[in-house]
Amino acid sequence: MNMESHILTFKSTANSSGRLKTCRCQIEICRTSNLVIATEIGDGVDVAENSETIANEVVRQFGLNAQRLFFIENYGDNTPFENAYLIDFCVEEGIGLRNPRSFVLPPSVLEKIRLGGKGPDFGRLSV
Repeated sequence: MNMESHILTFKSTANSSGRLKTCRCQIEICRTSNLVIATEIGDGVDVAENSETIANEVVRQFGLNAQRLFFIENYGDNTPFENAYLIDFCVEEGIGLRNPRSFVLPPSVLEKIRLGGKGPDFGRLSV
């Protein structure tokens, strides 16, 4: 699996003030699988609270297919493969990805993806 790594900058209101704040997280993209792994980078941004914003921004900036997106939240490199979730979104025409639902992702699955193996068969999860 060929993974690209980027630092994504985005605007979020998911903070105590309710005002727009510039935020960052690390993203890894595998274009052939339409897979995104979003990882917190320790600057106080909660990936879970921003998953909808991050997913929409990644789709927009990197031209990924929103209908077939596999989005994984990962909570920092200090706990690799222990705190990761597969996020499923509804796709609303003209609006984007909405209503995130998270599913526990077994550590072995993320480990296979990160180590460049074939990874899991996501075929049954396709929309």
